[in-house]
Amino acid sequence: MSVIQPCIRQSILISLIPSKALSNNIDQSIDLSIREHLNCLGLELSDIEINVLTDVCINIRKVQGMNATAARRSSLSLAELKGMPQKYAAIREKQNGRCIWCGVRLDNEYVELTLEHIVPKHIGDDVPSGVNWGLACNSCNNGKGDSLAWASSPWAHDYFGRNDFLIEGRITLKHRWSVLRRTNHCEKCFKTPKDVEIWVFRRIKTGLPIPSNCSSICLDCSSLDVIEILEPNFIGEEKKRWPIANQN
Repeated sequence: MSVIQPCIRQSILISLIPSKALSNNIDQSIDLSIREHLNCLGLELSDIEINVLTDVCINIRKVQGMNATAARRSSLSLAELKGMPQKYAAIREKQNGRCIWCGVRLDNEYVELTLEHIVPKHIGDDVPSGVNWGLACNSCNNGKGDSLAWASSPWAHDYFGRNDFLIEGRITLKHRWSVLRRTNHCEKCFKTPKDVEIWVFRRIKTGLPIPSNCSSICLDCSSLDVIEILEPNFIGEEKKRWPIANQN
């Protein structure tokens, strides 16, 4: 059931968005389009809920027609967040100085710090309160991509590309993020990324490194149980995190 629920939530959200609200030929307000659509569905939502849907539609329309580069440039940058020191410090403190997904220390010299939009920018936007911002290592941010929920990502259902498993014992960043987001803790000591760095391992060593065959664990517990953790396909300088992990 825990696998199905995120998919259902995303499906419900998207089904409540009227096509007219996203059309270039819209001839009425987004709010009115939403109310007409809800009427067709036979649903009644509160004004607050309708406002949320309106905001989602506005956010989607902002980046319609943009390529990926232009869409990223329209988002708040890490430098801009750092220019708001109190907000930046509050987010960092909330995460205990660790990546929001894998728990690596953000002051690790081999971490490429990134600003994470927890709900993808084109849906969640840059809310001034900062509720949609997090701090993540570059590898986790890359693995998450535009996923709204781990279970709605094709990689969460063991999709893989033709070159995903060229190296034995390595996991792709998209599969890795799906496992990290699904379990969100070490399966042995139950510590979360706020407390420890989390890695991914295969429950069946002879199987593929895909989410259905993987779970997450911290380094201390993996050492105690002699569990072989999978090497993530880290981005850039973060590749140097792997040897450090094996020395601990």
